[in-house]
Amino acid sequence: MSESVEVTFPGGQKLRVLAHRAKAHDFATWEASYIERLVAELRPGMVVYDIGAEEGEFSALAAKIVGGGKVHLFEPVPEIW
Repeated sequence: MSESVEVTFPGGQKLRVLAHRAKAHDFATWEASYIERLVAELRPGMVVYDIGAEEGEFSALAAKIVGGGKVHLFEPVPEIW
């Protein structure tokens, strides 16, 4: 199993992500406007389809907001699975 670490997204949301992704991206600034917009638009109970989910950081953030069973990930690149 891969190591994970807690990161803080813009707006103060905390989330555990894979350690190698946390090292590769500064989640406090990386795609900050996307994250802020995602958080502003999502509400509990919504259904989310994450097309091109990569390793799922944004999917996990969405799941914290809407509920885990409401987020559906799609990633076409087998190496990322």
